[in-house]
Amino acid sequence: MSDEDELHAEEATKKPGLRPRPVRPHAPPMPKIDWVPLVDQALGAVDRALDKVRKTPRRRLDRVPQPPHIKDPFAQPAPAPAAAAPAPVERPLGDPELAAQVYGRRTCMWSGRAQRMLQDMGATVRFYDLEDPDHRHLEKRLLRETKQVETPWVWVRGELVGGYHALDELARLGKLEVMILPPDQRPSETKRRVRIELPTRPEERRDPEGKAAAHDDHDHDHDHDHDH
Repeated sequence: MSDEDELHAEEATKKPGLRPRPVRPHAPPMPKIDWVPLVDQALGAVDRALDKVRKTPRRRLDRVPQPPHIKDPFAQPAPAPAAAAPAPVERPLGDPELAAQVYGRRTCMWSGRAQRMLQDMGATVRFYDLEDPDHRHLEKRLLRETKQVETPWVWVRGELVGGYHALDELARLGKLEVMILPPDQRPSETKRRVRIELPTRPEERRDPEGKAAAHDDHDHDHDHDHDH
């Protein structure tokens, strides 16, 4: 309802003899027409009609060519890409400067035994608890580099020994005490080597010529007795 109709209805209520004006329904809005495609179609139809009277039909392009790219002489050069940061180098698991390293768990019985065995031999042991959040990421690396699945992982002077049983075998053979020492304090191979000589038998001391002479004398005595 427009403003004029509302005003007329309000006056009709005030004046009894005035009849109210009937309400006219609003006309639906006209749909918006896109004139661009209609104009293109009309121009295309006119162009095709003119082709009938032209001597040479107009050439139509299927694709509009793009203008060539011209470099802007005033454009600033693009900054060079930043060099990628080098990947962090992982430190080796075994450190030759340390007497012994044990990677295990505090709740593991074999980790405790390996640590106690090394301490009894006077070695300073650095223990890495794999249940600690700071060392938890080392377990995957230990599995990948050592191919060993059981705990603990023991290094002696930077050399991988293995688990507890391998450590116990080295201790039984007497090699663990030497491995714990720094390289410059280890005894040389010539000092550790023991030379064993077997005593010779009495008959081996005589020369072969004397043995043969004694044998000839014995044969001569036997022939002399036979003549008598």
